[in-house]
Amino acid sequence: MKKITSAPPLLIVLLLMGATLLVFGQVCRHEFLDYDDHKAVYENPYYHPVTAPHVLHFWRHPYFSLYMPATYTTWAALATIARLPQPVSTTGTDTHSLDPHVFHAATLVAHILNVLLVFAMLRLLVKHDWAAAAGALLFSLHPVQVEPVAWVTEMKGLLSGFFSLLALWQYCLFAALPRENLKRRRAHYALATLSFSFALLAKPSAVVVPLLAWCLDYWNTRRLSRQSLLPLLPWLAMAVLWVLLTRSVQPIEDKSVLTLLWARPLIAGDALSFYLRQLVLPMHLIPHYGRTPEKVLQSAWIFLTGATPYLLMLGVWRLRRFRLTAATAIFVAALLPVLGLIPFGYQAYSTVADRYLYLAMLAPALGLAFLLARVQHKAAWSLCATLLIILGWRSAVQASYWQNTVTLFEQELRVNPNSWVAHTALGAIADRAGNTEQAVEQYRAALQAKPDYIEARNNLGLALANQGNRILPICTPIWVLS
Repeated sequence: MKKITSAPPLLIVLLLMGATLLVFGQVCRHEFLDYDDHKAVYENPYYHPVTAPHVLHFWRHPYFSLYMPATYTTWAALATIARLPQPVSTTGTDTHSLDPHVFHAATLVAHILNVLLVFAMLRLLVKHDWAAAAGALLFSLHPVQVEPVAWVTEMKGLLSGFFSLLALWQYCLFAALPRENLKRRRAHYALATLSFSFALLAKPSAVVVPLLAWCLDYWNTRRLSRQSLLPLLPWLAMAVLWVLLTRSVQPIEDKSVLTLLWARPLIAGDALSFYLRQLVLPMHLIPHYGRTPEKVLQSAWIFLTGATPYLLMLGVWRLRRFRLTAATAIFVAALLPVLGLIPFGYQAYSTVADRYLYLAMLAPALGLAFLLARVQHKAAWSLCATLLIILGWRSAVQASYWQNTVTLFEQELRVNPNSWVAHTALGAIADRAGNTEQAVEQYRAALQAKPDYIEARNNLGLALANQGNRILPICTPIWVLS
């Protein structure tokens, strides 16, 4: 098959934008969710009203146990646009005065920009327009991308992803220029460094960007030399400082996630096994998988699922295919902060989540682009087009479940009937609607799945008190944002 490199980039840009809009455009009609959207956005006291001192607060102090001022400032700007003349009530949420459609439109625009950045980077790395477009479409349309695109709270991942991808693209341009072109190299490096700084300010998980840049340099040069590491030393220093800052402002409240050191590699391996399965067979996707360290270690398959990724990585290394090694390293490095090697708060709910794959999807996108650039056969391109259409269809179906809190958690219970988070959320909605009997039933189902779940126990006690029954011990509710 003749190499396809003559197509105008504008045509491909329109294709990428159109396909992303076709699949994800529906999210612009979605509502806020009672799944962190309330605390992060529509009940955030610093957005009622938005003032300069309120915005400065996010730069001076963490909010909701996270220091991500760039994201909170972006939401503040959107809140000024989204202000409604009268408060409204939407399905499953309390009354609020912000238009959710503005926030959803912003997340969609951010995802489209990220897709275009991935295309620009792949085009530079594989030097083949249509192969780069196919990789960018994989990044755009894979069903694991639904959660960050359809969930307003996860705009922090999209925003951090934008600045991370911009930093990586500019770093690739910097590394590709000859050393004699000093002025342009400095300009690209300065923009890359500035972008990396904003990525950290949007979401702390951007600390992995220096490792990703090093892996991309290996993709281009086939070597991991001290010379290639030197430009990244300032980035590594920034990343270390940000890790220390994050650990100080985001303490781990649930000590059950503090597993023994010997068990953490198994938990990380199990998470990688889960993500590999999601990439190959993206079915039964839900916001909360309940894959806690305790549950994983009790599994009969833990040594198989925990060891398989390490054996695969060893096999990749022994093949001595440097580009396969680089793509594998990019995938693993992008997930390092959330594999469980270092405990983090959301592990009390689940070690794994689809949103954690957002930046890691750069690796399979790069691999697909490279393969298509090398395999010039009509059958390969036809198979790729078919798979992308299927993935896009699956994403469109998955995105429809995120319409509101009820549709989201009813779908979660269809996939995982023991989801204590879903039962508690639906119980709270029934409680607000005055259906106390149904609320009590949902809270009891949540406690049957997880007897020590504080929020369900607290809500059940209040519901029983409203019914005139004996109240259970009340505890402060906890809702973890990660």
